[in-house]
Amino acid sequence: MSKIIPEIIHASEFDKCLHHLRKFRTIEEDLDRFKKVLLANYPDLKPWGLDVHIVKGVSGTEYMDVYIAKKFNCVYLKSTQKIRLVYTYDPWNNKIIFIEMYFKGDREIENINLIKNYLIKKKPQQEEVD
Repeated sequence: MSKIIPEIIHASEFDKCLHHLRKFRTIEEDLDRFKKVLLANYPDLKPWGLDVHIVKGVSGTEYMDVYIAKKFNCVYLKSTQKIRLVYTYDPWNNKIIFIEMYFKGDREIENINLIKNYLIKKKPQQEEVD
């Protein structure tokens, strides 16, 4: 049985973050490389070497895990330690959704409120049973 590779999409929140990070000239190419690694390792959403963890403290994530990659390689910064990328997997639509990306020099941790708000918008609707 062959696996169906998911589509990677950007949440509108992510596009705003990415726009802010374009000051790092290689960020687009770095993101493309990250996507290739993520898809090459699918269905493992925590590829070895990227130091990926499940984000703790996000209520309402019982239907989707939220991941943070702590070793996002940025060629311009010559480091794997300074950029963080937050994403989730939507199993109903077979999509990996990039939610947030940030520079550790600007702030230390992910924006929990941004993640919660995104997940509230994407929460699957419960079907009513008669």
